Amino acid sequence: MTEVIPAIIGSDFKEVARKIALVENLVNWAQLDIMDGLFAPSYSWATPDDLERLDGKIKLEAHLMIEEPEQFITDWSGVVDRILVHVESTERLENIIKQLQTLPIQLGLVLLAKTPVEALDPYLDRVRHVQLMAIDEIGFHGHLF
Repeated sequence: MTEVIPAIIGSDFKEVARKIALVENLVNWAQLDIMDGLFAPSYSWATPDDLERLDGKIKLEAHLMIEEPEQFITDWSGVVDRILVHVESTERLENIIKQLQTLPIQLGLVLLAKTPVEALDPYLDRVRHVQLMAIDEIGFHGHLF
């Protein structure tokens, strides 16, 4: 199934909450772009506990554009419905897949535009969602599609 999921980048939780409110009556899902300034060159809001203040009208996915996302899976798994991990961001993708299989949360894998789609082959039977980036540089608004 194809679905449009708006991506939300915010510098703080107030901005994130405002943007979620703008789309929550229009779509079923919103994607929170989480950036660490390392894997993606920008920084964004990244405090999962803040999400407990939302009323839960919309499903949320955390797009972890961060190095070593395995260090943050537990933090995000309690407050979002799906976690998206870049294949390129970790050497421990098998561990992440095993960890999330024990939790009541969906796992999605993401590929940068320059990564061959065949990089997904070893994992496709164990994930429910795939996202292919359509821009060359992640972490910024306004790139051409």
